[in-house]
Amino acid sequence: MGWPGEKALMKLGDLVSDGIGGIFAPNQIKRVGKAEVDAKRDEMLMIAQTEQQIADIKAGKLQYTEDRRLIAVDSEANAEQLVEIQKGNRVEPYLNLENLDRQGKTRKQIQAMQEEVNLTKTVLLAEQELESGKYEANDDPVDPDWFTRWRDNAEKVSNDYLQTLWAKVLAGEVTTPGTYSLRTLDLLKSLSKNEAELISKLGEFIIDGRVFQGVIDPRGLGNESDTVEKMMAEKGLNFTKLLYLQEIGIISGVDSMGLTTEYTSLDSSRFVRAFTSKNSGLVARHADPKKKIGFNVLLTSQLGREIFKLADFKTDKEYLKAIAQEVANAGFDVQIGDWQQVDKTSGKLLNPEVIPANNSKQPA
Repeated sequence: MGWPGEKALMKLGDLVSDGIGGIFAPNQIKRVGKAEVDAKRDEMLMIAQTEQQIADIKAGKLQYTEDRRLIAVDSEANAEQLVEIQKGNRVEPYLNLENLDRQGKTRKQIQAMQEEVNLTKTVLLAEQELESGKYEANDDPVDPDWFTRWRDNAEKVSNDYLQTLWAKVLAGEVTTPGTYSLRTLDLLKSLSKNEAELISKLGEFIIDGRVFQGVIDPRGLGNESDTVEKMMAEKGLNFTKLLYLQEIGIISGVDSMGLTTEYTSLDSSRFVRAFTSKNSGLVARHADPKKKIGFNVLLTSQLGREIFKLADFKTDKEYLKAIAQEVANAGFDVQIGDWQQVDKTSGKLLNPEVIPANNSKQPA
């Protein structure tokens, strides 16, 4: 293998060369060295030129002919859609069907060109994602039906932010087929930029696939703290927004009482447990290996977990510290810091910060 992500890029190249054609034919993904740089530059110039041509067609400056040529048009000769005719002493307008037919064809041509631009830009973004070297591709093929669904949806997306999400979906699926379900594609298809940003905000509060709302008091007195609720509200995640995210299938437990998760030790000689949140981590320790710790939580769904893989966010540090403080107050030794995943089952905490207990809030 000669460059980062080569295997994944080769899989992407084979996939799109078979499944995408048209103006740009993006089967040039197997490029290397200077030729790669030149090819990318040419692609971006071609995309920019096509987008300008689409704007000119919409403005009536260019016309796409039946033999697929772009020609300049006389705007005055083509501007009128209604023609006045003399009927006795009256002058009445009538529809020029020839003009309407031409305009209908023009709209279809514009749509086809725009879809080609959208698709090519998204594939190029997927290529850039794979070039990061973060992906380790396997040999499993991408399901043709999945790719057809992806292509049919991605070609309709012109928003830059949403194109990035569709690109990440393609990159992830090419690398490990089965990563993203058809249900995820269906959600993305109807997702607005504002909704995507709302999901990203929620991602800042996800720890181990859950929103930790607070530590369950070991004395059975419940959790009276509203710290997390206030933090989320400040980010625009009030009850109404959380309920909406539940309605679209991202999380559960918003309108119910008492959803909890209890954790035991991963070490038989003492209590040790690591909680991860994106690139951050929280490690709790206790001398008693039988010690347990429970949290009031909101749960993320399988769909939600797939969507969170796409969202661009960082853990809310104040939130992580607030949860760490509650864990420390429950009698655990706690550190937070940057998390580095070593393999699928283990990792290590970097730049650790000790979170001491607030003695006034410790259980008696």
